[in-house]
Amino acid sequence: MAFYDKRMFLWYVAIDGGAPVRIDESLGGGAGTMAPAWSPDSHWIAYAKMLKSWMRAVFVHSVDEGKAFQVTDGLSDARHPVFDANGKYLYFSAST
Repeated sequence: MAFYDKRMFLWYVAIDGGAPVRIDESLGGGAGTMAPAWSPDSHWIAYAKMLKSWMRAVFVHSVDEGKAFQVTDGLSDARHPVFDANGKYLYFSAST
């Protein structure tokens, strides 16, 4: 399960137990901003994060590596990432 708290910290918890793992944090953006989405194979979590420029960028977090990677350039306001059913493509909306 992936979720974010009122401080805009993004977390995940393994369904089989264990402690919550903090992934990242956003500068703000309000409810629904981060919108975490799991990949079908459960190895990746996609989410949107507010940057210092006050634009959102899409990131993917590798559960295996414990690292996050920015996948949009931050020049448009990108949000609502979701993987396709096969996990091959990542879809999101962006306002240029």
